[in-house]
Amino acid sequence: MHPAHNIQKLIDALVARAADDARAFRKQYPNDAPTERWIENSYTAALPLAKAAAELDPGTGPHPHLFSAYRGEINRILGERVERRDGGDGLTQMPTPGEHA
Repeated sequence: MHPAHNIQKLIDALVARAADDARAFRKQYPNDAPTERWIENSYTAALPLAKAAAELDPGTGPHPHLFSAYRGEINRILGERVERRDGGDGLTQMPTPGEHA
């Protein structure tokens, strides 16, 4: 079997796991989107299962294309979480003592 076909088989298995994980997340948290940490933890749990299903182990080390495929499927099903930093909403700068407001 061609190596690219083997990798695609692994990606397909990982995407299938992501779809299952996304449905489970939606059932448990119907009005929320997953955090990046949840996606990372779920990927860590899903990868060995996908490797077993695909009968392929790409070895140790980072595999950003695999994580990207997993995250992409989660985001496709659940939508992306918008991480919003504090933009100062609701904060008012107080005048410096001696200044007129």
